[in-house]
Amino acid sequence: MEDEIAEVANKSFMLYKISPLLRFHHTPFPDRELSLGKHICGRLRLKDTTRNTHTKKNEVYLGDLTDLRIEPLNFDNIQLYDPDVLPLKITIEIMLYKDYRSVLHTFFLLPSPYIPPNEKLAEEKTFYPLLLAKTTSRIRSGLLSWFENQFFATSTQLFISPSVMEEMVHIWIESIHNLPDEDAFEEIPDSMIRPPLIMEYKTDINDLSDIKISIEQHEAKAICKKIPERKMFLEAFQEHILKTTGVRIRSFIFHRVSNSLAILRQDGSVKINGHAYKVYAVQLIQSWINMAAKKVYER
Repeated sequence: MEDEIAEVANKSFMLYKISPLLRFHHTPFPDRELSLGKHICGRLRLKDTTRNTHTKKNEVYLGDLTDLRIEPLNFDNIQLYDPDVLPLKITIEIMLYKDYRSVLHTFFLLPSPYIPPNEKLAEEKTFYPLLLAKTTSRIRSGLLSWFENQFFATSTQLFISPSVMEEMVHIWIESIHNLPDEDAFEEIPDSMIRPPLIMEYKTDINDLSDIKISIEQHEAKAICKKIPERKMFLEAFQEHILKTTGVRIRSFIFHRVSNSLAILRQDGSVKINGHAYKVYAVQLIQSWINMAAKKVYER
């Protein structure tokens, strides 16, 4: 099966964490699609045009459900607790009569790397701790309420911890040290070599504005040459900022990080660069899955 991880690139998503879904894997895909379609149509007063369904007399519809699919995907090197529990793509397309414009809503359910310890009735549950959502608030609410009503799973927005923001910096450092040489035959896209590392911090101090720090790739490599290990880059850089400016940035809220791999915000907004090497894109996604699993299963 072809690796389909490129499906999540060049799209902006919000992250949500989801508790275990009861008897989700016991439900065949066509039945899941039918159930979700009925739920979405009922909440939003839509006519289901994806199948031959009975239209209620005198029913007033606000639009059409034109497409709904739940499909398994193959993401190479994403850790799976069960080889049969694959990442899922949920596609919902709706056309509202007010403007007759079709809008596509896309979700990705990503499985846990492990079964939560001491989980009761684990054999009856499916573990998808992370949801990536590219959608409107109404459709997102419809999907999340379906998870809750049908599978007794609760869902909430996933806020990014500082350690995961820092891990993204470490992954970026490794990536820039593994780019082909400039004289190599392989052409490197500008979007992989030009974007600097940008870290933004919220101070919540009236007399001190928010802090935005930018460092070019060649500057980051120069710092790495002066330290024993590349994983110490962020610590060394923060120490440099402290010595030169007197600002201890670790004491502030790590709000946003961006580089040639991706953009990640504290509120769970993410976007992966379409040119990012797959191995590093996988590491980023896996770090988000691990964080979601820890927050949901290890409370």
